[in-house]
Amino acid sequence: PQSRMVRVVEWRQGAPPRLFEARTGKARASKLVRSLGYDPADRRLRCGEFVLAPEDRVPDHFQQQLELIPRKRVIVTTTSSSYLGIFELWLRTLPRLEEEAEIVVACLDEGAARRVEEIGGCRVLRRFATTRADIWVARLEVVIDQVDATDVIHSDADAFWLRDPTPFLEEGPGSMAFSIDHGLGANDKGFALCCGFYAFTRTEANVAFLRRWLRRTIQLRDDQLAVNDLYETEKDVDRFRLLPYSQFQRCNSHFPVVDPPVVWHPWLDRDHSEKLHVWTTVLDGRPQDILHAFYRRRQSLVLDARELNAILTSDDE
Repeated sequence: PQSRMVRVVEWRQGAPPRLFEARTGKARASKLVRSLGYDPADRRLRCGEFVLAPEDRVPDHFQQQLELIPRKRVIVTTTSSSYLGIFELWLRTLPRLEEEAEIVVACLDEGAARRVEEIGGCRVLRRFATTRADIWVARLEVVIDQVDATDVIHSDADAFWLRDPTPFLEEGPGSMAFSIDHGLGANDKGFALCCGFYAFTRTEANVAFLRRWLRRTIQLRDDQLAVNDLYETEKDVDRFRLLPYSQFQRCNSHFPVVDPPVVWHPWLDRDHSEKLHVWTTVLDGRPQDILHAFYRRRQSLVLDARELNAILTSDDE
């Protein structure tokens, strides 16, 4: 109730419409609307979503004022009806963030969209897709749509946040931050940019890169193969910031980490019910003790239900 979303669409003959958007306080929202020559008390404006600018264009001073308004960072994730249990676990275990952020959920079917709307607290985007290739394209399109307006973090719903990762995104050079993996896309460089967790600062260069990434994803039918292909061929690799594996890890026994990370994105390509069981038990229990036991035993590549049971049984004894 103390804020307003101001959206202005500029319509110019012979050109596509442009959207200017910002969330701000009621007083400033009224000032911005007045600068366009409208009365903020007009009932139609309060009930509508868009203010249409006059025939010429949005005034420069209005654009400048919009640029001065801090924009919330957006967190993008994806879910389907079959993945809702994991999404709800991810949402429930999100830590308190240092900066306010908006959660945008790309829902792959109507059942997921209705459930996320029922939970509340998230902006729902319907991006229906069924094949894996279509899902990678859909979620990348959502990221591109959001980064046009603000900084974006993308997180898989099974990349669980044990702590706030945003301070790590402010450290070091580069305007694109990627977690790393050691599987798909590693090739000769020995690591792979991982699509389970990454972040983009809002810049024109990054939007252009994301569009190249989308085109390559459509060609290769896999976003992780595509981004690693671009990483190996792009000239300006200094724009990429590789997040430390010790803090953004895959829970793979070949790469043991001593302490619980900031983001835990476990390998576990089993059915969704097993993944939900394992990680509900871990996150609601003793994550640090379980992690230490898993790496100490090194009896399994990933922390699956069988390995978790062996750890818990051993502890009981």
